Amino acid sequence: MITIVEAIKKVMAESTEGLTSIEVYDRIVKAGLYFFKAVSPQAVVKGMIRRHCVGLNYSSSSPVKYFKIVGEKDGKTLYSLYNESESKGEVNKKTATLQTDEELLPEERMQKLYEEYISVVKSQLMNSILNSSPAFFEQLVVDLLLKMGYGYDSSSGKVTRYTKDGGVDGIIEEDNLGLNKIYIQAKRYNFNNKVSTAEVDQFVGVMSKKSVKKGVFITTSDFVKTAKSEYSKDIGEKTIRLINGNELMNLLIKYEIGVKTTHIYKNFIIDENYFSG
Repeated sequence: MITIVEAIKKVMAESTEGLTSIEVYDRIVKAGLYFFKAVSPQAVVKGMIRRHCVGLNYSSSSPVKYFKIVGEKDGKTLYSLYNESESKGEVNKKTATLQTDEELLPEERMQKLYEEYISVVKSQLMNSILNSSPAFFEQLVVDLLLKMGYGYDSSSGKVTRYTKDGGVDGIIEEDNLGLNKIYIQAKRYNFNNKVSTAEVDQFVGVMSKKSVKKGVFITTSDFVKTAKSEYSKDIGEKTIRLINGNELMNLLIKYEIGVKTTHIYKNFIIDENYFSG
């Protein structure tokens, strides 16, 4: 007996226009290619197709792709075999265009809702930051870098707002002798107020004056294009990292700064090795 995936591939190879998952199931049964024992065999077939479909990269999808989305018929998605010689970018683009919510698997719906939820959390987090004081924001970015593992211990970061720091907002000591430092610049700007190249230049100038080789410039908004292009790579012996508002929100959520986990949901896939062993 062949596997479900092999049966799907055999049926699709006989179609030139693509098939819906229900049509694939019907043809498998009619040809006697596979005997289903599941309560909802059509769902099993659709799950297998979408799990191995190019352009569908949800949590339980397979990295191995055999199928692609080619169209739509009566509100149902049409699938066909994927040839690795095809342009993956074009196939992905078509997949995104032809996606319908009705065809999504439960795990795909969960991922879509989760992404929407994270977007809302990021907006709420940004709003809280913009309504805080500049001093609070400076402490927040220091806390973030410490949580990310920079510094030799939890006390190796400090806000320098009220010291003669030359415009630097925070410092991370990478060793307990203070031989290596990371300078931090934090700009709590509204989104339409982008950080200029001159502001980054000024920060780099302070680093040069203090012989500091590593710097992180963080903003709640974004950087102008010239600043991004000029400081997208190491400059001499210096490494400058620019972090805009979107990346900052992602890091704050990842390292749970300003947010906390309330519940965890797990996704599951069938362990094929267990059943074939």
